[in-house]
Amino acid sequence: MLQRLFIIFGAIGLIGTIEACRYVPPPPPISAVHAQRATEITTFAQTLLGSPYQYTGTSPSGFDCSGFTYYVYGKYGISIPHGSKEQINEGKPVALCDAAPADLLIFTGTDSTDRSPGHVGIVLRNDNCLVSFIHSSSNGGVKISTVERGYATRFLGVRRLDLSLAKQL
Repeated sequence: MLQRLFIIFGAIGLIGTIEACRYVPPPPPISAVHAQRATEITTFAQTLLGSPYQYTGTSPSGFDCSGFTYYVYGKYGISIPHGSKEQINEGKPVALCDAAPADLLIFTGTDSTDRSPGHVGIVLRNDNCLVSFIHSSSNGGVKISTVERGYATRFLGVRRLDLSLAKQL
């Protein structure tokens, strides 16, 4: 079964490695509170569109990718480390097709030979496994991209953070 999934997903370019194909159990249903906080977080994240990229940046004057996620979640009292290598350990794993708004997406960096975390973003939408996300990129600053266009081979995982304790702004 896993081999068949790998062939299907690999043939359409959605999965770059067997690691990304590993089984992740379905997540529990999303609570109304979680969904509300997710809407608030993604709406706030989109107000930062166009902010410039800055290596190690953690503010609207300049963000790196993990600085962007650190800042956005931090505004809601959700503490995560500043670093993609650490952010991959936050929350609980979720399959890509189960990704929901405000989930954390983890990718490799741009070096195709290095499969360690190197880039992160925040899910905005999941339309039948077509996932769009917001992130800070070295080629354009804060912008919206899709996993399927340029990021599929770099995909490592999705992490669901506990938003139930997130504060309201």
